[in-house]
Amino acid sequence: TALLALLVLRERGIEISDQDLGVGLARVRWPARLERPSPVLPILFDAAHNREGARRVAHALRGVARRRPIHLVAGMLQQKDDSGFFHELSTIVARTTVAELDAPRALPLASLVASALHAGLEVEPAPSIGSALRGALDRAGGADGPLILVAGSFHALEEAYRELGLTPTDRLWPVGSAA
Repeated sequence: TALLALLVLRERGIEISDQDLGVGLARVRWPARLERPSPVLPILFDAAHNREGARRVAHALRGVARRRPIHLVAGMLQQKDDSGFFHELSTIVARTTVAELDAPRALPLASLVASALHAGLEVEPAPSIGSALRGALDRAGGADGPLILVAGSFHALEEAYRELGLTPTDRLWPVGSAA
């Protein structure tokens, strides 16, 4: 998309050098996409919430999964592709903990468990994303343990940030949004 935008701008007479393009691309941040919320914790956050997003996460983490187990902590909203999400991540995930989100349109815990089981995942229910994350961290046993992937919704990431006592570097969605 950046290349297409550059071509359109150049076509309209706006000159942007290749060097400026490189500098600009190097500064791009994509919050909530394979984001490390803390340099000292073995955690990645990704807002993937459908089959395609989960496929991209699985592709990006395939090499990691060969070296260390990945523990998925997930919560999702209704009307998202939970079956596709869990199916794609089943190729890299060793353990899964699911929790119903603290959100009006949260997918019920029973539905999350059923979808994860249907995808062939070993699944453990938890009362909240915070408790799921805390349990995953306790079982991880330090930096050499499993990598914890929190995914399924921006809401899941917000709940995980709160549990960790951290503030996202960027707002995950605009204030008042129905994300």
